[in-house]
Amino acid sequence: PSFPNRRIEFLGDSESTGYGVECGSQDEHFTGATENARKAFPALVGQTLGAEIHNVSYSGKGVLRNQDDNGKDLAASFYLQSISANGAGSWTFAAWKPDVVWIALGGNDYDIGLSGDRPPPDQEQFQAKYSQLVDLVRAKNPEAQIVCAVQGMLNDVYPPGYSAFSNAKAAIKAVVAEKNAAGDKKVQYHEHPRANEGDLTGCDSHPNETFHKKAAASVSTKIGALMGWP
Repeated sequence: PSFPNRRIEFLGDSESTGYGVECGSQDEHFTGATENARKAFPALVGQTLGAEIHNVSYSGKGVLRNQDDNGKDLAASFYLQSISANGAGSWTFAAWKPDVVWIALGGNDYDIGLSGDRPPPDQEQFQAKYSQLVDLVRAKNPEAQIVCAVQGMLNDVYPPGYSAFSNAKAAIKAVVAEKNAAGDKKVQYHEHPRANEGDLTGCDSHPNETFHKKAAASVSTKIGALMGWP
């Protein structure tokens, strides 16, 4: 069959990869066998809208900092690579032009980290880095709609004292407003459905199939309305 005319690119982390979606419970630890990107919301959105998707997502990575704090392959870095961390060279953006770029990042920035005791990220630094990432995406995709989404796993309860959902939301909304005010009206804001406890029965408390279906419905509705895609 021919490829669809509609194209969507997703830039994300483990919430977008289908990390642990096939685990039996949140207490089960991740293995490669439990990840299934076909059951993650980006693939489901592609099926719903009849679109070809590129899922450029990397578990554990962030905008300002990664879960492990190593600083390697932050989003702005792995986005430019054809196969991240594989030394395969730079991606040729002219080869595949998306109609929509969906950014769903921030969860690892607002994670307590592998040490279990790191402080929350500096809000101004996170917002500045997010703004730079949007500028990079725009430079590589001059005509695309860019949607900046607040991830469903973020909440204000965990990690304690982070107010992760509220702070990420405020920073991302501010970036969208900044780009709109500067004349780029093709930068949009969206919030994924809030994940409840029952949605997080994937490995290491990651989203399960139920959540991915809810997220896909929300994302599909947003993109459909934005692009006029029935």
